[in-house]
Amino acid sequence: GVGTISIDVGASHKPLKPQPVPWHEFKDTYLPKKDDDFFKLDISEGLIAERQDWFLVEPDQFALNIESQLPLNQATLNSGQDKPQHVPGNPFAVAPMGGKKVKGWNLDIKVLQAPEGMQFKVAGVNKPMPLAQWGDDISPDESLKQDKRTKDLLSQVEITASLGRPPGFTEPVDADEFKFQDVVENDPYWQWGTWRITSVGDSAATGDKARQQKIQTSLEGLDQNARRQSIRDYFGCKDATLSLDHMANNIGSAFIGVPNIIQGEAA
Repeated sequence: GVGTISIDVGASHKPLKPQPVPWHEFKDTYLPKKDDDFFKLDISEGLIAERQDWFLVEPDQFALNIESQLPLNQATLNSGQDKPQHVPGNPFAVAPMGGKKVKGWNLDIKVLQAPEGMQFKVAGVNKPMPLAQWGDDISPDESLKQDKRTKDLLSQVEITASLGRPPGFTEPVDADEFKFQDVVENDPYWQWGTWRITSVGDSAATGDKARQQKIQTSLEGLDQNARRQSIRDYFGCKDATLSLDHMANNIGSAFIGVPNIIQGEAA
């Protein structure tokens, strides 16, 4: 007998949707082979010198970039001094696995040791990543324009020094405008006291000269200079590197005196 076969051709034909792949196949195909390849670290600012795995940096100009080869749900910085800082990312899925939602792909950064008072802050950077890999659909719409075939996902963080508030000056306050809620100006037991000079870290010191010498020793003493020189030698730096001569010789350029208003006996 004679039989007929019908074959669909042309634009009306819809290709079969690809089947989701298991995790191990996605991992072997798309993810880096080595653990060290998941992240790339770069000190973009403040680098003075480096040797092997050690880096000498300028703290107040320090900037560390951590670039992830994969999108992140969240990045967290724990400096050990403040509450952890969290940078959330946009939601995403693994398209080849059938649009399986991803949770728990987090980058946790911990500062193991930092100078006293040193603070850090973290900021996230989103980059466009292909929907064919990180979208909700295993087979993205091919009619989408090129700029619509990607999604901005968290894939980089920048860690920088969190600088304190710079010092400033205020205009003198008139005594008539400066009042305490529980103190009256004509109270005979409340008078303006004299200025007090508070030394840095040594309340028992006497005399401005003694205080200045103590500060200078803490900056340019024998032990401090020896330690600083050993760092220069290790990194092969010039003698001028890490010098605090200007600060030690001009204390007023680095330290601020704050007057105190004290309660004293009536004259």
